[in-house]
Amino acid sequence: MRKYAGPQSCGSRLVICHARNGQGGVYPYFVCSGRHGGKGDRTRQAMLIEDVEHLIEAIQVGAETRQNVVHRHLD
Repeated sequence: MRKYAGPQSCGSRLVICHARNGQGGVYPYFVCSGRHGGKGDRTRQAMLIEDVEHLIEAIQVGAETRQNVVHRHLD
């Protein structure tokens, strides 16, 4: 496990855990360190890192949109 920056609602950090399935495949997850260590409110579920990365890509503002906003603001 390693620490990942970013406080959560309980104030704990996210850590990366590697879960292994029955066939030996490894799945990296973000897990609240408070939940993992038995502390905190334990309401944050584990999040598959790949899913989090897809969500980040989906909500990012594209380069063209970003450029249009800057030009409108400066004009």
